[in-house]
Amino acid sequence: MKKKLIISLSCVIGVIVLITILSFTLFAVREVELDFKTSLNKLSTVEEQNIIDSAEIRFGMPVFSQNKEKYIENLEKKYPYIEVINIETVFPNKLVVHCAEREEIFAISLAENRYFITDDDFKILEIISLADGAEYSSSQTNCIELTGQFSILNQDASIGETLILSAGQAELETVSSALKQNNRDSAEQKALFKSMSLFYRTEPTTLESEPCLALEDFLGVKMNIYGIHDDLAKKFNALLAAHSAVPSDELETCELTVLKNSSGEIFCLQTQK
Repeated sequence: MKKKLIISLSCVIGVIVLITILSFTLFAVREVELDFKTSLNKLSTVEEQNIIDSAEIRFGMPVFSQNKEKYIENLEKKYPYIEVINIETVFPNKLVVHCAEREEIFAISLAENRYFITDDDFKILEIISLADGAEYSSSQTNCIELTGQFSILNQDASIGETLILSAGQAELETVSSALKQNNRDSAEQKALFKSMSLFYRTEPTTLESEPCLALEDFLGVKMNIYGIHDDLAKKFNALLAAHSAVPSDELETCELTVLKNSSGEIFCLQTQK
């Protein structure tokens, strides 16, 4: 009986030793690869090795004992323009970091003539300062100026952190994705809209307050979308269709408003200023 116990313990110890040896040899992290799912703009001049180093990955340690969440936190803090999708373990000893480059979309005013430059999730990518008396000027290649009935709750936020708005954040976070569903990527969104502004109105049927969006293009056309919490992609579809149908000589004198009637029909009204 004693002999069998010794043999069993020896087998267990042997297995443990073998697993330990394999963990720190065959299964120890030796290689890390970056896999970008998007083209690069801001990150095009950054060396891949520098990005990998910023994650502070524990090379030589077993692949199944790696703190991937910490690596993502480290990497995105050092390079705010990087969005890590996931870190894949490729056995026996490799990690692949699947990521994308975040895109600038909004410029949001801060005190002291500074602006937060954010992506569509309100992650701060840059903080810019303008000269005294200067105002932010949207072009068709830089960010859309976002204003309206909200305040920034974390005005001391730094680059790499996410802005927290007092109102409308969930709805505003869907704006860019709704436009992408209408085949308008970030570059086209910035080329189309000069400014966006969040406001609230009392919905006449329910008498409830609903979030709305006022927009302006680079020709001065005023546009409104009522109820951006509901069917926003379809409402943008109606707005873009109506905008493209307006004769060019009428664009500067018209205003477009998208809403949904009590029957659930989405339509766009065109009025003269």
